[in-house]
Formats: sequence, C-alpha cells, structure tokens
Amino acid sequence: MVDDKKRILISGTFSIELTKDELVEFLEFLNKRKMHVVLNNRNIMQVDDKYDDLTLKDAINMYFKEKNLKKWTIRNYISSFRAVFSKLCENGMDNWMSLKVKSIDYEFISRFRIQSSTDYQYCYSVNIVFSWMERMEIISNNPFSKYLSQITRFKHTVRPALNCDEWIDRHQAKEEISYFFSRIRVMIKPELYYFLVLHFILATRITETLNYIDAVKTQYRKKPEITDGVYIKTKCTRQGDAADFRIPVPSFIYEMVLNCSVLFMRYRPGTVLALFRKTLVKNFKNEFCLHGTRAIFRTTIDFLTEGGNFTDDAKECYINHKVDSYVKSRYHRNDYFMERIRMMCIYAGFIYECAGFTKEIKKLRSFESDFFKRENKV
Repeated sequence: MVDDKKRILISGTFSIELTKDELVEFLEFLNKRKMHVVLNNRNIMQVDDKYDDLTLKDAINMYFKEKNLKKWTIRNYISSFRAVFSKLCENGMDNWMSLKVKSIDYEFISRFRIQSSTDYQYCYSVNIVFSWMERMEIISNNPFSKYLSQITRFKHTVRPALNCDEWIDRHQAKEEISYFFSRIRVMIKPELYYFLVLHFILATRITETLNYIDAVKTQYRKKPEITDGVYIKTKCTRQGDAADFRIPVPSFIYEMVLNCSVLFMRYRPGTVLALFRKTLVKNFKNEFCLHGTRAIFRTTIDFLTEGGNFTDDAKECYINHKVDSYVKSRYHRNDYFMERIRMMCIYAGFIYECAGFTKEIKKLRSFESDFFKRENKV
C-alpha cells in the first residue's frame, strides 16, 4: 500500500490519446504539482525547475534585456501588464509584479474581462511576452494564446486623420486640410500653429519632429546647403544605436525650424504636446490627432504626384516605413534622399497653400529654383 504523501517514480512507455486543449490542461496539472514528464515529441517543452520562483517582474526584465527595447516601448509593455494583472490580483496595483509566472494559467487570466479594443490590445501585448517565455521554455504553454483565441476580436480603430480615407482627389484633400487649418488657427497661439504646419510637412511621428528640430538647431548655425540633411532617431532605432534616419533640411524648412525655436524657448517639449493634445481632444476628437499627419501625407502625395516619377518605395521612405525584407535591406541601402527632397517641395507647397503661408511659398520657390539648377548641372 502506497503512503498518500510519499512521492513515487512511474516510468515506462505510455500511449494516451488527447486533444490539444486536454494536453495543455494535463501539463498544467503536472506543472502545478511539480511533477515533470519527459516526452520525446520536441513540440512539447519540458520546463526547467530553475524558473519555478520566477516573478513577473523578473520575466519582463529578461524580455526587455533580450530584445534591447527602447524606453517608450518598455513603458508601453509595463502599462499593458499593469492594466491586465492589477485587475487580477487581490491587492491590485501593489503586488502584481511579484506574481509567480508559473502560477499564471488559463483559469487565472480568464477572470480578466475584455470590454474594449484597448483591453484587447493590452492582452495582446502581454501575449507577446508570454509567447517569448514559451519559446524560451520558461513556461510550458502560453495561457494568453488560448484566451485571446476565444475572444471576439475588437475592431482596431485607425488614428483619426481628417477622414483622408474618403478623399478622391487633390481638390478634396485641399478643401479638408484647409478647413481644418482655418479652425485650429484661431484656437492656438501663432507659434504653435507654425509648429503644426512644420509637423504636417515632415510627416514624422511627433517625437521625431521634436528630434528633427533639435538636430537641425544643433548641426546648423547658418543656412544649410541645397542637399544637406540631418540624421535622427526614430521609432525603429534600437536602444543604444546611433541616429539612422536621414531627413532633408532645405532652406525653407530651416527657417521654419528657427521660428519654432522661439516656441521652445517659452515651453518645454512636453508642455507643447500637452497643449496640442488638450486642444485636439476638446475640439477634434475622432477627427484628427498628431499622428494622423502621416496618413494624410501618404494619401495626399499620391494625388499630388499622379503621373510623376516618384516610386512607392520613396513615398514609404519619406515616412520611415521599412519596405524591404531583412536580407534585401542589407544590400539595398538607398534612402531616396534626392527624391524625397523633390517630394518635400511639392508637399510643402500644397500644405503652405492650405495653411495660408504666402511668404513661405516664395521662399520655397526660391529653393526649388536653386535645387533644379543643381540637378540640371549634374
């Protein structure tokens, strides 16, 4: 007769027919009781005992170190974990990071109720880290994968961009953008409006616009040459790497940057963004956001360059979208710099008209004349 509390070893060859879900539950049952099974099938992972006491905090830090993520990405991940696990823990915000990773199973996380696309996105971000832990054999299976597969997917709403997906030609684009500028111009200070127009032309992410202004002010103490540019760090730049995205600095943009410098002498960058977001949320919610300038550029530039010689790759490169595969990018290193200067001239002229910047149009035409003279010589 076997003692109930005495552990015994069972070995041999067994044949058990299980569904995938039943197998997952079976492994979870064994894992909770620290009963380990060695299987020949390499698709089934044996979890290492050394991770039994691993906490969420330690696991997340391991993931961050492995992936070498940037600070803003790390903050987003932490926000997602906090949003999910603070609702699952008894003490909420206080102790979710001390949860043992091995204690988190499907039954535990199924108490989290997804009620919006934001909740779904939080779970999806957490799922990415748990999938990594499964691949690294830290956990036997990822409970979030099963959980998310049973959730009716929420529609991921795109960032509002003046409904540019409904525009049919350049005339409608000009009408909609001009109307937006006419409204917001009376709501914000002139220096903020000037910054907004520059942000439209660059079509960068808002933090990248700030990086661009800072780089131009640092690198150029006088009017730049026709083909000058600056390198900035972007969303795609890995932590610790040097600035790797080159943006042109034509003379008419350089003067805009100098004018924006007055703004940042009065306000910190964070204050500038807060002022914009307050205005946009109050008056243009679900209509426009600062990130929407990228979609507006990519939609409008096709109208403006219809029949021209601009490639789709150059248009995507303008907004720092990677279009090459990993292998191709190792050899294809053209960043379409000259093509993007020509595009910037066309698009800036269009935005200036919409914004009512008549003086800037004259400066743009002067630069275009010098630029095309240079190209004809070459």
